[in-house]
Amino acid sequence: MDDIVAGQVGYRHDDTETRNDSFRFSVFETTFAEKFPPEVVFNGWFSIDVELQNDNVPRRVNEAALDVVFGVGRRLGPEHLKYVDADMDTDRLDFTWEAEPETVELVLAEDRWTALYHFTQVDVNEGRVYVHHYSRPENVIVLWVCDANVKAHTERRN
Repeated sequence: MDDIVAGQVGYRHDDTETRNDSFRFSVFETTFAEKFPPEVVFNGWFSIDVELQNDNVPRRVNEAALDVVFGVGRRLGPEHLKYVDADMDTDRLDFTWEAEPETVELVLAEDRWTALYHFTQVDVNEGRVYVHHYSRPENVIVLWVCDANVKAHTERRN
């Protein structure tokens, strides 16, 4: 206890994105006689809960062209759009988008009359996002990726 109170014992997290840590410790009985080794009084584990900071921006890891037939469309999949985030479960990433009106639209794959204004990485992974293509050979979709506190920005051409 004297060592802890004196600030001689400390803990430093290794800055990984783990939520838990622990270390093993032993308590020895202090003896003044040098001819006898210290006697272990107690052995145990000290558990630590780590509160992570949201300090990493979502990072794009997969980007393939989405070739879409004029006037029809195509499902958007993880091979076209895939982000990861070291701070959180990637499935919770939230996407919003913007495009020039009357050129392209993102809709539900099961109900192509319902526009999607927000969708998640899970929606992309499971093929729930459908891209309607209405005009011009090339269109730009601006995507914003949000992990609750940090936003990333990307442009997507189809």
